[in-house]
Amino acid sequence: MYCAVEKDMKIRRRVCLISREELEDNFLRLHEENLILKDYARKQEDKIKRSTLQENVMHIRLQKELREKNTSLCALKEQFQQRIIAVTERWEEKRIEKEENIKQCLNEEELPQKETNETRVAQEEHTKREEEKELVRKIHAMDAAHAETILELEKTREMLIMQHKINVDYQVCGKGRKETLSRDSRVKVLEGNIQIKFFPSTRVYSFSCIILNEINSLHLTRSSRIRVEIASLTLDPYSEVVTDDTVQRVFVEFRFPGVSMEETETPLSLLKPTKGEEVYFHFSKVIHLDGVENTERRQFLYMLLKDSDQRHRLQFTVVSDPINEDQDECQDLGYAYLDLQFLLRRSVDPVEETLHSEFIGALRVSVEARDAARAIYREHRSRTKMSFSSLLPTN
Repeated sequence: MYCAVEKDMKIRRRVCLISREELEDNFLRLHEENLILKDYARKQEDKIKRSTLQENVMHIRLQKELREKNTSLCALKEQFQQRIIAVTERWEEKRIEKEENIKQCLNEEELPQKETNETRVAQEEHTKREEEKELVRKIHAMDAAHAETILELEKTREMLIMQHKINVDYQVCGKGRKETLSRDSRVKVLEGNIQIKFFPSTRVYSFSCIILNEINSLHLTRSSRIRVEIASLTLDPYSEVVTDDTVQRVFVEFRFPGVSMEETETPLSLLKPTKGEEVYFHFSKVIHLDGVENTERRQFLYMLLKDSDQRHRLQFTVVSDPINEDQDECQDLGYAYLDLQFLLRRSVDPVEETLHSEFIGALRVSVEARDAARAIYREHRSRTKMSFSSLLPTN
């Protein structure tokens, strides 16, 4: 009887242990899925905002061109009408004058001179008709060009309206998909809590080995990589960077040994915030630390964890993206440093920090490296203890 009670107590301890580990595993997995969904939603919203803004700018530009061409066409029509009126009046005056001259010639001059005047009048009338035909031809050509321009603008407008509707539908579908995934994740959490609370023994006996394997593999994966996210940037509206007109667009980069600079800088440069607003990059980089080829990365991370000197802190740089890439060069505007020693003290991962700068503003970054930092720190400490013990004399 005593042996049966002792076995029952051991089984209950194992049930509690495995239930807590399974709950931590579910929480970490749901937390990572939530981060991925948020990142995906932010990127889609930024993309839709950029496409909508470009469509509006193009639509406004086309409307402006249409108004300008309408104005020029009206001006040309008015000019043509004025010229026709002026030519008609001038020819009317000449006709009256010619009739008077003809009358005088009939009374004063001879017949050959009258024939010469008639020939001159016929030539002038022919010239007048040719000028009128040329003006009419120009008006027809301008009307045809204007009609083609209006047709092209109407087609472009219809395409922009259709693209806007497609973007709106895509945004609605993305929002619905996000709500569905969020609802499914909440349902899974509630189901797991119910099973842990009301059916603990069945859960332990059925899935104990699988849960332990999942926890170990998850711990191994999270301890062999780190993730650094550059979230947003805020600039002081009274700083020299904001008042400098040569600085129009900015991007952010950080340096990590063994990783190229192209992989650790934000792929897009954003307009410089001038009124204290916050611009969002949402750039994330995963750095793998396992393997012999990544020894330099692990050593660098250990130096960041060991020493609190500014030289051994993770450096972020705010850089000015030149307007003319052929003539100008990128210019470093400011630096921000992140001390990673807090990763050895905190128990929540990822950690989001706001890096304040003395001169230009604040940079918000997110670091997911708690497990990797602790694993590398323990690895180097164990190596140090082993080397120290090997130096001690043996009896």
